[in-house]
Amino acid sequence: MGYINKAYNMYNELTNKYMKEKSKSQIKKLSQYFTPHDIADSLFTDVIVIKKDIIEILDTCCGNGILLLKLIEKILSNYIPKEICIYAFDIDPILIENVASILEHVDVNNHDTKIKSKLYSEDYLNSDIDTKFDYIVMNPPYKKVNIVDVPYNLRGVIIGQPNMYHLFIAKALNELNGNGVLCILSPKNYLSGRYTEKLRKKIVTDYSVYKIHTFNNRRTFFDIKITQEVCIVHITRKHHKDIMISYNGNAPIKLPFKKLILDPKTNIIQTPRDMNDYALIDKFSNFPKGIIGRSIYMKTGKVVQFRVRKELLSERKYRQIKHGVPLIVYRHINSGKFTYSELINKKKNRAISIYNNGATKSILIDNRNYVLLRKNTDKKYDKLISCVPYMKYLDTDKLGIDNGLAYLTNCENNLTNLEVKGIECILMSKQFDDYYRMVNSSHTLNVYEFENLHFPDMDTIRQIGADLSGMDVTSELATRVMEKYL
Repeated sequence: MGYINKAYNMYNELTNKYMKEKSKSQIKKLSQYFTPHDIADSLFTDVIVIKKDIIEILDTCCGNGILLLKLIEKILSNYIPKEICIYAFDIDPILIENVASILEHVDVNNHDTKIKSKLYSEDYLNSDIDTKFDYIVMNPPYKKVNIVDVPYNLRGVIIGQPNMYHLFIAKALNELNGNGVLCILSPKNYLSGRYTEKLRKKIVTDYSVYKIHTFNNRRTFFDIKITQEVCIVHITRKHHKDIMISYNGNAPIKLPFKKLILDPKTNIIQTPRDMNDYALIDKFSNFPKGIIGRSIYMKTGKVVQFRVRKELLSERKYRQIKHGVPLIVYRHINSGKFTYSELINKKKNRAISIYNNGATKSILIDNRNYVLLRKNTDKKYDKLISCVPYMKYLDTDKLGIDNGLAYLTNCENNLTNLEVKGIECILMSKQFDDYYRMVNSSHTLNVYEFENLHFPDMDTIRQIGADLSGMDVTSELATRVMEKYL
């Protein structure tokens, strides 16, 4: 479209110039990561086109204006409004100047459309605008902030330490008009995290989530490695019973939104990738909710090595040192097996033992049966959950579990071998892995997420364990066994 090519050329020129003049540390400090063209295009795929004479648009953190250009292009390719009014915020005055120059290069003479703009070199979160908008677009900063820095009018939707993008979403919701659409590119964890329960309640109660698009992995966005799963979400004030769900390059599917709410108390929103995932929501809903957190406890390893005095850690096996106990780390879990061994090929963090004394007493646990899980995940792999049974394999009274691991036990801390086997099978199955993916939104397994899942009860767990008695559990075997119980 020739009318906007000049604007894109100006955008590319000014963006390249800006990035050359900024160091990586400056960009990181201000979280100034510009949206790539292809992702900006994806943000407006399936966007609801609002046909009015005057369209009012807000970009809450405009950067160099790529989202504004893409939205203008989308609008003008569908119909010709008389006027497009743009409001844009950014804390960097250079970017505001750039956006002004870029918008001047949008040639709409042949469309009889006027483009007006009000550009503000200030923090959107501290702004006060009376206007209600047809479109609000954002790729907000992904950055934790101190609660004392949160504007008072936004503190009511935040629990614990907020992330800046949570605040941008909360404020923008209030500034949509009756038919308005909020288009968000952000991390996914506000759809499932503990600290955004109030924000989700506001969204589910007063608005409609019309679209969610997820990506195949935590790909490299903005020339950096994002450690949270990023997604696209469209939210409207107008009520919609159905939601458009898409994943990667797959065609979108229309689903009833209510079916994606895991629990009306937490309003966790599940994000299936396809109809197979969607079918799992129904299958797992036949199991009770809250088994993890009530009958089974998921805990995080207590040993944070950089907080332990170096002289209390050892690279030798625990039997070789006086008062030593095993320190189990994530590298002891490989290919579905637990192997306690020295970490010969590591250059640092090679400790595999910890001294048992008064200084470490509070971070050691009893040597009992557990299911051990690697906390860190990577969604580019077929399997998200990596776990192994630990059936009191080591001859010791106490264990140290590294913070890079989680473990499952029960309230009496006395899981039987059958229970360990049953839990291992469930976690190792492809069905549970796919089910958990619909909730997980970061690079770690999350206790809050696990506690909100549907999970087999203890009797079923024991029966599954009995089915596998004397057998090594592989993902393929676990998947076959779980199919019987689903």
